[in-house]
Amino acid sequence: MRKTSLFIAPLFIVILFMLVGFTQVQDHQTAYEQENQVQIKNEIATIHTTLVMLKETVKNDKNDFKKINLLGNTLSMQWNKIDSALYQNNPTAHVQIYQALYPIITLAKEDTPYIQKLRELIDPALHTLNHYR
Repeated sequence: MRKTSLFIAPLFIVILFMLVGFTQVQDHQTAYEQENQVQIKNEIATIHTTLVMLKETVKNDKNDFKKINLLGNTLSMQWNKIDSALYQNNPTAHVQIYQALYPIITLAKEDTPYIQKLRELIDPALHTLNHYR
């Protein structure tokens, strides 16, 4: 009986430490995922701000192609920053935002952007971004 107790007590302690360690790993993973989601939301807000700037530029300075190109490049870089993380966290949001932004980025980066088409695309894209902010 005594040998059994000597064997069971250390085994119980080892199992207890394993459970505590597993819980800590889960807590760390959850904290990482939450932090990642906050970063994604912040980047979506940044993209939204840039898109609002593009909307104002297209409205007020439609012949300022350099500024439109710059904003298109900025949108592209901002999107690239969250592309894979958003895909992993929320594939639906990734597809919807990508489909809304890609044509805008493409048009805005052209030497002579098609202003009317940009105007048509920006408001629906802003609506999509608002949904995920």
